[in-house]
Amino acid sequence: MKINIRQEREGDCPAIHALVEAAFAGMQESDHREQFLVQRLHGADTFIPQLSLVA
Repeated sequence: MKINIRQEREGDCPAIHALVEAAFAGMQESDHREQFLVQRLHGADTFIPQLSLVA
């Protein structure tokens, strides 16, 4: 399997949101709001876009 890793782009946010939501959907321990945490992290003053990678 070949996996490409690259720097996140602005257009990736909807897919990241959906992926995080799906990843925690079946977890009983989850409050099912993790995708919103990731969204808030992206908007934080301390967020460094160059360090955000997607595969």
